Amino acid sequence: MEGSTTARQPRALSPAEKRNLAAVTNVLPFWNGGDVQGVLGFYEHEIVWTNVALEEVYEGHAGVGRYLNRMLTAFPDLRFDVTHKIPRGDRVAERWVITGTHLGPYLGIPPTGRHAAIHGMSIVHLPEGRFLSDRFYFDTSSVLRDMGLMPSPGVFRAAPARALLRAIVLVSKGLVRSNGAVDAPTEPAILDDLALSDGERQSLALLTQVIETFNRGGYRSISELVAHDVALDNKMFVEMQIGREALVESLAVLATGFPDATLSITQTVVRDDEIACEFRLRGRHDGPFLGVPPTGRQISIPGISHLTIRDGKIAEIALYADSGMLWRQLGLMPPLSFLDTSAARVSLWIAVNRARVIAALTVSVVVALMSSRRKK
Repeated sequence: MEGSTTARQPRALSPAEKRNLAAVTNVLPFWNGGDVQGVLGFYEHEIVWTNVALEEVYEGHAGVGRYLNRMLTAFPDLRFDVTHKIPRGDRVAERWVITGTHLGPYLGIPPTGRHAAIHGMSIVHLPEGRFLSDRFYFDTSSVLRDMGLMPSPGVFRAAPARALLRAIVLVSKGLVRSNGAVDAPTEPAILDDLALSDGERQSLALLTQVIETFNRGGYRSISELVAHDVALDNKMFVEMQIGREALVESLAVLATGFPDATLSITQTVVRDDEIACEFRLRGRHDGPFLGVPPTGRQISIPGISHLTIRDGKIAEIALYADSGMLWRQLGLMPPLSFLDTSAARVSLWIAVNRARVIAALTVSVVVALMSSRRKK
């Protein structure tokens, strides 16, 4: 019965899992000490990092080292904390948060002096106890909000914002052809070299049932598969939401905007009552979504989630994907390549220094008015 507590015997960690958990823990002091070479000492020379949000891949010590140096230049006081770890075989799924003060250029953005928190999730592959690959997810829009460059999602509920979005959609339809279909990068295989326990089979069966129910358009029926006090932590758009009704409301927003939306699972890491799963959301934007009128565009958004199961129901959902990628695919934001242009650099400088710009313009206007009065 829901609400009871049925304890399962945890599966014992294998020697490889113990070794890999030690590796993802022991690398952290080097991250937090700004020691790039120390971090690289835990990585194979063939290391491949996939930055899903920025659609970038960093290969080898040289590529990963350049990215680490970029981050440390942008956030000299960077701190990397891992909050959850799920080991399975030669893979570890981890939830993490990077914090720091924005004191150097980041994504073409000049320093703002603001504190930023980057919440993310990764699946790392450590076949010999050393990092061979890392696919990581975070939301670029939330980072831009921390830097004061984007409004909170709630702003788009206001009438002026909705009118602006309608205008942007109309303009983008005229300037950019509908993408029709989005090419998806190669999906990672579901690899597992360990036998599943009975509890893990039940956890994966529940995940499969949720996905099949969603893909049939029965999102309301998903409420039967989650705990009455299910916690939804959606890092893309909303703060923590509690309860079945809140979950169904979030799914209804998605289903209204993308009536044919489907989910596919591309990789899972399961241990006892916890599952990390990479997924891909596909659909056509044929209805209003968060104030954005229909664009008719196809989306293909990769993401990752951490599910915690209690008494045969999903009790906690943490969701990580990049809303910036969604806005780009809907034609509401320019492609990432725009950040390398002079126009982007000027726009970002003005956005970051808007207080100075407004003050300078105000002074100029006052001086001009005073000069005109003197002439009279």
